[in-house]
Amino acid sequence: MVNEIIFPLFNIQLNINRIAFTIFGIDIYWYAILIVASLLLALLLCKINNGRYGIKYDDILDLSIILIPIGFVGARAYYVLFNIKNYNNILEILNLKDGGLAIYGAIIFGVITTYIFCKKRKIDILDLFDYIVPYLALGQAIGRWGNFINVEAYGTKTNLPWKMGIQMQNRSNTVCTPNFFIRINNNLYNIYNLNKNIKK
Repeated sequence: MVNEIIFPLFNIQLNINRIAFTIFGIDIYWYAILIVASLLLALLLCKINNGRYGIKYDDILDLSIILIPIGFVGARAYYVLFNIKNYNNILEILNLKDGGLAIYGAIIFGVITTYIFCKKRKIDILDLFDYIVPYLALGQAIGRWGNFINVEAYGTKTNLPWKMGIQMQNRSNTVCTPNFFIRINNNLYNIYNLNKNIKK
């Protein structure tokens, strides 16, 4: 599970293990830790900003209890749908040990769920989106480090100075664009712009 990542421009060579630690024979992956951390951080920030847009933290918490599992289902479903040729049976689809979550699926399922929730609670959905979207961008920025550790979501082959070299177990060497880092910066820029125009 150890992959080698090289940044020639900075003379950096990293050997990264996708598994953070093991408990009672169960491997705990860095990607899972980062996802949980991003969720907890988002909830903490919502708690700190309780009452923004007239929305109570209790409503955010209730929505989160529903949204988190549905978001995971959506993220997995989207990934599998666009990579269906890689799966031979339902057990492979349900196996998350090799990764395979797509934020776009989580967003699609999440928007539908949020719409229904807001209708039932009589909450303005646009105000709710203004409230939570900056934290969605923050969660995606944190999750991109999971992509880096898993050696996935990297860019096309390149010879540009900022290229990233990858050597994965049982696979050939690849030299590519470090898309994960570009996307992290995009997310941080989005967070800045979203928060700059927040309605108090």
